[in-house]
Amino acid sequence: MTDIAKAFKAETIRLARKEVRLQIEPLKKSAAQLKSQVAALRDEIDTLKAQVRNLNKLTKNLEAVPGTAPQDASRQRFTAKGLTTLRERLALSYADMGLLLNASDQSVRKWEDGKAFPRERSQQAYFDLRGIGKREAAARLEAMKQTQG
Repeated sequence: MTDIAKAFKAETIRLARKEVRLQIEPLKKSAAQLKSQVAALRDEIDTLKAQVRNLNKLTKNLEAVPGTAPQDASRQRFTAKGLTTLRERLALSYADMGLLLNASDQSVRKWEDGKAFPRERSQQAYFDLRGIGKREAAARLEAMKQTQG
């Protein structure tokens, strides 16, 4: 009886292993396919990251080259030295410069000394004054003085 029990047990184990193998084989195949897909996606991600890096470098280079990027007001900077230079170039007094910038002469002095910083409205007026000459500044000043009184 023990031989029959051993044979039965061995046959049962063999059939169970065969059944398990039949059920696991498709899972192994799908796992292998998924692993290969993950590897392909990782490669694609690496390629896309490299492209992004290259494009970022190109855009930085384009911004660095003068004349290629549009100059907008957000990229302009206010400096005390620039204000002093502009006022001297236009041959304006503190009071006249303040009138053109819609500020007081004391504010213009403090801006030039670096003790204060102009508000956005005055900065925009300063940026607008950069491109004009002495005659245009004098004409604007006359027009402002006439409208005031």
